[in-house]
Amino acid sequence: MRRFLLVITTVLLLIILVIVISIQNKPKNLLPEIQPQLSVVVSIGKATQSKCQGKLPQINLPKSSLSADQLALIVNDNDAQSVAVANYYQQKRNILSENVIHVSFQAGINEIDPHVFKSIQLGINAATTPKIQAIVLSFSRPFKVGCMSITSALSFGYDEEFCQQKRKLNNCRYPQISPYYASYSIAPFTDFGIRPSMMLAGQDTAQVIQMIDRGIKSDGTFPRAVGYLQVTSDRARSVRAQEFSDLAKNWSVNSGWALQYLDNSAGKITSDFIIEKNNILFYFTGLSRVPLIETNSYLPGAIADHLTSSGGVLFNSPQMSILSWLKAGATASYGTVVEPCNFVAKFSDPRILVSNYYRGQTAIEAYWKSVASPYEGVFVGEPLAKPMGVKRSLSNERLSLKLSTLEPGKTYQVYSASTPERPYSPASELITLENYQVIEINFSCEPLYYKLIEVQSP
Repeated sequence: MRRFLLVITTVLLLIILVIVISIQNKPKNLLPEIQPQLSVVVSIGKATQSKCQGKLPQINLPKSSLSADQLALIVNDNDAQSVAVANYYQQKRNILSENVIHVSFQAGINEIDPHVFKSIQLGINAATTPKIQAIVLSFSRPFKVGCMSITSALSFGYDEEFCQQKRKLNNCRYPQISPYYASYSIAPFTDFGIRPSMMLAGQDTAQVIQMIDRGIKSDGTFPRAVGYLQVTSDRARSVRAQEFSDLAKNWSVNSGWALQYLDNSAGKITSDFIIEKNNILFYFTGLSRVPLIETNSYLPGAIADHLTSSGGVLFNSPQMSILSWLKAGATASYGTVVEPCNFVAKFSDPRILVSNYYRGQTAIEAYWKSVASPYEGVFVGEPLAKPMGVKRSLSNERLSLKLSTLEPGKTYQVYSASTPERPYSPASELITLENYQVIEINFSCEPLYYKLIEVQSP
């Protein structure tokens, strides 16, 4: 009888818990809660149909991100999935044939010996021209080289100094800082001798192809989006709490992105994760396993990670693999392949990631710049995903540009000329944004040549 009552009580408690979770996490239509994506509108000249005569204005904009012709694609000819993924990616992203580099090594292994890796890297380096600024790997294994992730080993070169203890701090390895971290560089190899790399990884070929498609679909969508910055009851994995708070507090309500800071440091049972949320572009948290991520709806180009020790162990991880984020619908993620200790520097800083992504940088650039010490962490995802940046449209003989690339606090101006050879003169007022938001510039067809440049504010 007692056993029967205990079973009944347990079942009732579980039912109550499910009801509480359902109520607390009741799905919401988030779109009405997001502020409209406001634009600063600048119109230059007047639309005169007879003067256009079918010729569109030519506009020179500051370069804001990497492009497909600067990306090298590495394919392991011994790995059937790698070959299939590389062929698909080359076609979909128009990767130049000369940028495809073939290597051969044992397929299906999680870790590659450093000596074998160094030999492979010598071949890759020999086949890579100075124009190449970043690298994408078309295989899911190996993801680890000795004590480093394969993306970092390929980008920095394998060196055990990155992993050895240089000084003790709570018995943890003190991290070295990447020169690419938080930089404004749009040419990391030219500027620092570093080619950031990312894996087109997944549990199978179909999952990788779906991820690639999401990345391509994200381009130039200028989404109205939501980001969740979740502080959990797991204190050891919530060391980014201050970063989360700062980002949510300082982010512009005019941007079109709503960033929500969720603080469960008090440890309420039902508040360590979100369920059935829509329009997600970012989900940053800290748990060894994040429940019910598949119940949420992620926008194309979404980025998500969970600060934990072995999230970057892509297969047979004792914790949740970052591949789970890709399976749930995200387009990029990051995690460590060895016990990293919870230095904040070894994980992504969403303040840097979100602002760079908003300014039209690709997923590989925004993610890499956000990790101060990425030597033990692996980047997975579609590297060229770029939801923001520049969007062109033509209406009533006017060319309109929608831009998110302007840096708040800096001053810009449009210059024009009647021919490319003639001197350019100011064609607009000075443009300065106080925060991250979209600007729309409408160009007439006379003159036909324009430049948008950064100027020194008076």
